[in-house]
This record gives sequence, C-alpha cells and structure tokens, in this order.
Amino acid sequence: MRHQYHHKKILRPFTSVILFLFSVITLSSCGSQPQPEGLDPAVLIVDGVPTEPSYIMTIDGHQISLGEYRFYYFFAKDQMDQGDDSYWNQSDSDRKQQELKNLTMQTLKSSYAIREMADQLQLSLTDTERDQIDSDVKNQIATLGGNDNYQKALNKKYLNDRLYRQIWETNFCRQKLWSYYFDEGGPLYISDDAVSNDEKQTSYSSLFAQMLATARDDLTIRLRPEYELISIDTLQ
Repeated sequence: MRHQYHHKKILRPFTSVILFLFSVITLSSCGSQPQPEGLDPAVLIVDGVPTEPSYIMTIDGHQISLGEYRFYYFFAKDQMDQGDDSYWNQSDSDRKQQELKNLTMQTLKSSYAIREMADQLQLSLTDTERDQIDSDVKNQIATLGGNDNYQKALNKKYLNDRLYRQIWETNFCRQKLWSYYFDEGGPLYISDDAVSNDEKQTSYSSLFAQMLATARDDLTIRLRPEYELISIDTLQ
C-alpha cells in the first residue's frame, strides 16, 4: 500500500540515526567502549553460564544474530554514557537500561526499514556502488597495514566485514530513497521557488522521518525468550 505524505513537520527522535551511525564509524579511531583484540562470539551470561543463541529475534523473517544485535547495543550504549560506566550505576539504572534497549531496537529497525523501503521501490545498489564498498575495504586494509589489522579495527567496533559492508549498503539505500523522493521530478519535490533551500531541506527531513517511522511500524518483530535476558551485565 502506498502511503500519502503531506508537507508538514513531523519530528521524531533518532529517525536519521543510521546516517549518523555510518558517519561516525571510522575504523582507525577508537571509541570509549571496551576494545577487544579479537571479536569473540556474542554470548549471554545466564546464571553465570555463557550461552550462544543462534539468533535473538527476527525482523520480517530475517534472523538477527546476537552478534549483530551486540554491535547496535554497544554503539547505543556508547552514545548514551559517553564512556562513563558510572552512568549505569545510578538510582534510575533500570530506566536507562530499558531506554538503551529501546534505542538499540529503533536503530536496528531503522536499518532494516530503510532497506525494505528501497526494495519496495526496486532501488538496488549499482555495480559502481558495490565497487565503491569493495574499494573502501581495500583502502582500509592498506591504510591499517594489512587484513589482520583491518579485522582488529572492525573488532574494536564489535563489527565484522559482513556487517560493515551492510552498513555501507544501508547508507546507499538511504541516499537512493532521498533522491527518489526529493530530487527534482520526485513525488515529494518542492518546486516552489519562494521556499528557501533550508526550508526545503527541513521539510524533506521531516517527511523522510515520517516515512521511516511508518516503515519501522510496518516491520514484524518476533523476539526470542533470550531477548528479555539482555542487559549490560549479561551481554558480552
């Protein structure tokens, strides 16, 4: 079903988080989250025993591994506490941890919603764009001094090569959606010359936020029982 959107401001928090997420992932920099030398399999500590669920949820039938979830979780944690672990030891810790899970879920859903929106419009990546991803990976490997260092840099972000490339693909999908709707000739392009460029961009951002929120709501999420066990203390 094609949704109709009107030109009005609808501001929603974190609706552009995927673009922000991609922009801050620079493999040569270090974040404030724990920095493992090697990326161990994601585990949940249950009653002191590490467990490795094969996946933690499905989004429209796509199985989300605990490892993929862990990346988004620790990224969101880093944004919330800015490297200060005492942030989670205050009286409102339970509320903050629930907010962390909510932010993680919204970011994860946004990623899949963007790709679903692009797929519905048959906006697939071109060979040139895929070559650009390959080129970036090769440049990262060269800059970091070899594949081993590239893998270590990914590990520091709780990433692997597949997920790093997936974030690239999501960003391309977002760009394609923006161009489809808001470039000249697009269905939501504002042709009124009396409207300033800044006003147009503000309107476009609000419209995209609305569309993304609707796409997120349309996703079918099925949580496995292990999801309820996830916390800062149990996810490793």
